[in-house]
Amino acid sequence: MGNYFETKKIKNEILHLIPNKENIHKDIKKLQIQLNETDEEIRILSKEIADIVVAISLIQTQKNKGFELFDNNWVPIEDLQKLREIKIGLAKNFENISPFDFEYFVAMLLREMGYTTEVTKKTGDYGIDIIAKKGKQIVAVQCKRHNEKNLIGNVLIQQLLGSMHFINASHCIFITTSHFTKNAITQSQNSPIELWDKDTFHNLVRKYLLNCNIDQIFDAIQKDKQRQKEQIEHEKNAIIEKKAEKKLLLEKRKQEKTAKREIKKLNDDAKKICPRCGGKKWKSRKYCSKCKQEIKSERRYDNCW
Repeated sequence: MGNYFETKKIKNEILHLIPNKENIHKDIKKLQIQLNETDEEIRILSKEIADIVVAISLIQTQKNKGFELFDNNWVPIEDLQKLREIKIGLAKNFENISPFDFEYFVAMLLREMGYTTEVTKKTGDYGIDIIAKKGKQIVAVQCKRHNEKNLIGNVLIQQLLGSMHFINASHCIFITTSHFTKNAITQSQNSPIELWDKDTFHNLVRKYLLNCNIDQIFDAIQKDKQRQKEQIEHEKNAIIEKKAEKKLLLEKRKQEKTAKREIKKLNDDAKKICPRCGGKKWKSRKYCSKCKQEIKSERRYDNCW
């Protein structure tokens, strides 16, 4: 009997270990699905690799022919410099950039030269367009996007030099797409100021910006403008809120003063009312004249008794 139960127990354990046929089919089906998905992924990756190989081959072929990719077009390598200069604005002396955007463009150039920059607001800037910093140096920068024939005179140089102390600047830079008059150049001599005329400015743009991604440069300019706009709006709202709070405080104080005046008037009026008859009396007297006479008469009458 004992052997029977022992045999049955072993048989049940063996059956438990053997997978169910239905479960086996499910596992096989699941593996087939995974295999199909893997095959599809391999197919997609193979196509992408093939496309990349074709693209690399095309690029190499074009480069071997002396072409470079510019704005999604293959152009002769000897034309690339000229096309970049046209796109960035050098060809037309930055006439395609507004004076406001020109300040941000100059700020971008200065950043590439190792400065940190802040384009100032249009009000209360003391004639300073950009505050540039490098190490412990603070530089006051003024930008003028002028026609080449519109020369910068010594008056503007004097104004910029005079504004340096407002930001504790160590020196200043005057940047223009034009040129400087002889008097302006004389004014700058032995003064803490650098004069960047059209030629100097163009050469620096070629050196620091021309090989950068030009689209990214102008995108960054727009983002900088938007950030300043949001900052100005935030400061404007803060001023409005502060004025509103001040107005509420003044109104509250005004109401408190009015309430105090009314309370004082009520107290003064109460002092003018006779407590005996309710009639009018002098503020400095305790009773009205009539009550005072009556009180005196009553006292004399009481004394007679």
